[in-house]
Amino acid sequence: MSTITAPQKPARRWISRGATLLALALLGTVIAPVSPALAAGGPTVVINGGGGNSADGSDGLRIELNRPPSGDPFYTDFEQIFYKGVPQYAWDGAVGPHLVIGDKLFAQTAARGHATGSAEMDWNSIQVVTVSGSATSGTTSTATGSGSATIRYTASVDGLDYLLDRTVSYDSTNQYFTDSYSFTIPEGNTKEVNFYQGGTTTPRLSAGSPTTAYAVIAEGADVRSVVSINSADHGHIGYREVAGSAEFDGAWTGGTGSFENVAEGRDLGFVASAGTPESTLMVQWALPSTPGTYNRAMETFLGQQNTVVTAEFAQPATGQNVPVDLVFTIDNTVDNPHLLPTFDYSFTLKLPSGFFVPSGASIVNECGGIVSQISPPGGGRSVQLAGTTTLGAGIESCEIRVPVSTFSTGTYTLATSDSGFVVSHLTKGTFSTTVEVGAVPAMRPAPAQLVVNDEFTDAFSGAADGVTYAVTEGNLPAGLTLASDGTLSGTPTEGGAYSFTLRASNEFGSATKEFTGVVQQRVGWDDQTLPPMVRDGEYSATLTATGTPAPQYAIVSGALPAGLTLNPAGSITGTPTSVGAYEFQVRASNTVAGATGFVVQTFTGSVVKPITWAPQSLLPLVVGTSMVVTLTAEGDPAPEYAVTAGILPDGLSLDRTTGEITGTPTSGGDFEVTITATNIHSTVSQTFDGTVTVSTQTESTETSTASALPVTGSDASAVALMGLLLLVVGGAMVARRRHA
Repeated sequence: MSTITAPQKPARRWISRGATLLALALLGTVIAPVSPALAAGGPTVVINGGGGNSADGSDGLRIELNRPPSGDPFYTDFEQIFYKGVPQYAWDGAVGPHLVIGDKLFAQTAARGHATGSAEMDWNSIQVVTVSGSATSGTTSTATGSGSATIRYTASVDGLDYLLDRTVSYDSTNQYFTDSYSFTIPEGNTKEVNFYQGGTTTPRLSAGSPTTAYAVIAEGADVRSVVSINSADHGHIGYREVAGSAEFDGAWTGGTGSFENVAEGRDLGFVASAGTPESTLMVQWALPSTPGTYNRAMETFLGQQNTVVTAEFAQPATGQNVPVDLVFTIDNTVDNPHLLPTFDYSFTLKLPSGFFVPSGASIVNECGGIVSQISPPGGGRSVQLAGTTTLGAGIESCEIRVPVSTFSTGTYTLATSDSGFVVSHLTKGTFSTTVEVGAVPAMRPAPAQLVVNDEFTDAFSGAADGVTYAVTEGNLPAGLTLASDGTLSGTPTEGGAYSFTLRASNEFGSATKEFTGVVQQRVGWDDQTLPPMVRDGEYSATLTATGTPAPQYAIVSGALPAGLTLNPAGSITGTPTSVGAYEFQVRASNTVAGATGFVVQTFTGSVVKPITWAPQSLLPLVVGTSMVVTLTAEGDPAPEYAVTAGILPDGLSLDRTTGEITGTPTSGGDFEVTITATNIHSTVSQTFDGTVTVSTQTESTETSTASALPVTGSDASAVALMGLLLLVVGGAMVARRRHA
């Protein structure tokens, strides 16, 4: 058995339903008033009295309210619902409305047996207010179809009358009816008021079915359902909220413990307990204590949770050892309009002889549990669903896809009637599914040797009827096309390797194959000129003949300049060691389609000497003194010059063509500059460094200029005195020389 326990007051989720809440005005029947107030245990109300008997449920539900007891005087009256000829409530006094005002219980059900004597109360009065349609007031009725009845229950506490107006509406096209309640709380009330509807249920589809049930509280997107489901025949009965009306404040399904809570006026909480032969189904509204009128509504629904499993091959044909999906569908909608959950279901289906689930197959399972391949007694293979399986409330269906295969051709069928099809807590759906296993098409052969510019004639004359070919990866060699029958045609236009994948398909499956190869191309060689050769300079050149396979090269006349070599792949490398003219012939060859072809090319030219440059200097360099220095690098053709590192001293410039450095230095100091000489053959560099000096004459001029500056300020008298002293000394020396 499965147990689902919902939390206290869970968050609301609502589910869209196609149910219709009937109002009395929609019944299309005159509403007839019934006799005035009657004593508790008064007249029975029957709706659709001639229904509820058909084994297929086609005559709907028979609803009996205030039904007289069968013999136990303790229960004054009770309710019963008949569906498919079977009563759905357990026994006399099992189900009914309960109103608890303070510590007083008003009811006519077994809940009274759990209350203290002072708390156990009978309704002060029960009055049938109106009936319409198939509803009648009496113990028996054969009227059929839709109907409605309104019953007033009165409970008096401390001189105050509490009214419950209950309208039961039934549309005979449905498998549910609606209870609409109007509660009147009188002025002066200060007590807590709770209302409970329900009791002990035994949902079943036939009188002989076991009555052990699953207890379910199903949370939908729109309303909550409280359900008792027969674990054997999947018959169920449940209470459901009505969208737009107040939600249940408590709900209990399973076991019998709710009667104690009802008798004491306690909150039920939200409880779904393990199934028992007699399972309580009870809901609660905690009504306001404030005087006023309050409306509530709920639906009582019945039906069968008929969850059906079927199997079907996903396609009508497949090939040998080509897997085809066997699709199992578990449908929860058949006779189960409320989409209640399904628990602990499983199935086993034996596969046709020779079929198996391939190792590593990808099984898709939306239905829970474990899907596996088993070996049943008697041989063969079966697909089994086992383990913990639950199809949740509101889920219409789920699917399992199992790849199966066989090596044998033939036609194979699976059907509902197969002895190897076994189910638990599921119903076998009606199905017969067939798959034809045929030979997978053979692949075309690889194409013969392909050669650029040679028209290709395919030895493959086309596929058998019903087989088509297509390229699925890669590309055909340029110039070729593929017909749908697998024939290749065309003239290759490019040499080189190719790779493509073909798929051959027929009604039974497909086969694929990768084709690789080389389109050959005869050797060809456009005119080629070798790069310049310079003595003592490292040299590398590659010959450029074309062809597939790649051409091989050899000297057939003359010789390479000394110091150079040619390898078979066409690389000329080395360092020329002497200057002079050269002439030699090279042959390029390859083998295509078994025949060797070649081309010859003659190369002429000269090995030239590299640029030479004797060491030079730019010194001396003097500030203010113009200079001309001609650089003397030698080469053929004549080199050009450029500063490649550092800078020339300020005031100097370099002529790139003549190599002259000219100008007048404008400032002294150290310098370093690198100049490079270049022609088409070689390059050489020199670094020049030194100091630009300042001349003595320049320094004297600067000193004289400084001495001629005027003397001013407080030092003027000292300067004058010094000048006078020098004149005196100078005069004495002149006189002395004259005297001598």
